[in-house]
Amino acid sequence: MYESAKIAIKAEAIATAGEISAAGGKRTLRIDNHLIQDTATAQSVADSYLSDYKTQKVKISISKPTPLPYNEGDTIWHSEAILPYYAAVSALISYVAAASGVHYYADGRTLTIRKIDINMAGGNYVSVLELES
Repeated sequence: MYESAKIAIKAEAIATAGEISAAGGKRTLRIDNHLIQDTATAQSVADSYLSDYKTQKVKISISKPTPLPYNEGDTIWHSEAILPYYAAVSALISYVAAASGVHYYADGRTLTIRKIDINMAGGNYVSVLELES
């Protein structure tokens, strides 16, 4: 009869305090994989996960009647705009109709499409793009 022993191989990779704050707090991920047989491999996996996860990702959902002409690996420009509006009560902010196309760019950057999920909803293609810097 053979005796068995349970062995735990542990490795930890920790981001800097600034990176943890930018991600919205500390997160942990436990990986149970019988193929990781030594500490060096476990540390390599932990470092790879940390490297991948500390890169901030953006998800965008776009609904159109036709599929988007993008592929994984394509680079797109993503920007967020601030549209002027009419202040409902005090009217301190001047009114500009959204249809006039007046807007101010608050942020813009080039992102790479990492993953695309396409589904159908209400007769439209709904594409969810996972982007990264």
